[in-house]
Amino acid sequence: MKLTNKLFLLLLFVFVLNQVEARKKNRRRNKAFSPKERCKYKKKGFVGECDTEHNVKMVTFKLKRRISDSSCAPFLTVKKDCDDHSYGKAKGKKNKQKKNKCKYNKKLRTVSDCDPQTNMLIISIPLRANQADMCPPMLKKEKPCSKKRQGPKRKNGCVYEKQPWSECDVETNTRKREMILRAGEETECLPKKVVNKKCRKACRYIKGDWGPCNATTHKKTRTLTPKPGSADTCEEKTQEWSCSAFAELSSPKINKCKYDISDWSPCDPRTNTRTQQMTLKSGDPNICMRSKHLKRKCKTACKFRRGEWTECDEKTELTTRIDTLVKGQDCEKTREITKKCKRACKYSFGDWGDCDMKTNTRQRVKTLVKGDEKICKKEEFVSKPCTKRDGGERCFFGPWGDFGPCQNGVTIKQRPLLQGGVECERKAVVTKTCSD
Repeated sequence: MKLTNKLFLLLLFVFVLNQVEARKKNRRRNKAFSPKERCKYKKKGFVGECDTEHNVKMVTFKLKRRISDSSCAPFLTVKKDCDDHSYGKAKGKKNKQKKNKCKYNKKLRTVSDCDPQTNMLIISIPLRANQADMCPPMLKKEKPCSKKRQGPKRKNGCVYEKQPWSECDVETNTRKREMILRAGEETECLPKKVVNKKCRKACRYIKGDWGPCNATTHKKTRTLTPKPGSADTCEEKTQEWSCSAFAELSSPKINKCKYDISDWSPCDPRTNTRTQQMTLKSGDPNICMRSKHLKRKCKTACKFRRGEWTECDEKTELTTRIDTLVKGQDCEKTREITKKCKRACKYSFGDWGDCDMKTNTRQRVKTLVKGDEKICKKEEFVSKPCTKRDGGERCFFGPWGDFGPCQNGVTIKQRPLLQGGVECERKAVVTKTCSD
């Protein structure tokens, strides 16, 4: 019985493996025979003779494969330039022209010494023995010298012995030391020279780690201790830096924040979300948030059938509707939605008046054209300042005119400019292409 079970499992594994391979082949076939590429032709084509007048040759490709429901021509003919050889072979002959490249033996290359004036070296590579006579016998390349090839830093072979540094000069904040000639020609090298350098800081510190961010002052501190070798006057000091307590919530910290997690609330049908509250259990309250609110979408959405909107309430100016549940779990059977009434009030605007110098404003009247007189105002004054915040002139326009006749494929609509400069003149004109 055990052998039969093992044999059955082996056959089942082979069957599943064959099914997977068959599906992969079908996918490849579907990709190969996509609607864009139903007809496949051979890459190697037959090239005709070149037409010298038009510099064109005809390349013919034979059909390779096709899908049964597609109609493909048995041969495909393409025009191509005579100099182009990317469309296959001409009657079995290779169309790729071999270039007579000169090959050199890199193993036998020689490198010259570095030239100190140009800081360049020359690399010489000899030609291989079986190469053509047209190639130069030696290939030479110039290359900048590397630091390893330049050798020790010495000018004209002058080597100096360095003396200890002097004490720091307070006025110039520099120190100096002498360099005495040790090797080199006396005619070209100086017997003694002086090198100047800026002094090191008298007080150098070891920086400690930053402390936690203080929630009240929004600052963090660290201690700076003097390094060994600093001056005796250097003392330990503290350094402050502005920070954000919320930025340290995401940073790694030793003091971990632990929370008590409540159960998820029932699904809100309006937003299709449920909430969870987290209250601080242990941790520094200056670093950790005392409470968190998490939101998540409901797994099964509550679907409702919308009801009809009621008439607008004149006192509250609100309208309501009641929706009934169609599909969903843990959802209320009905939901009530309220919103503000839409005021279908349409007005016609009059022209802007003159600028009042006392209030620095212009006014115009808007008159009710369409809408309920109980909700909409019959007339209302609209005011606007004559100048901008920076003191510049504000643009004021009159009513728009109609589009004019078509000229050069363009029609123009204008409105009179009451106040404003060049920028306002551009806004007073609208151009568009003429419709057929």
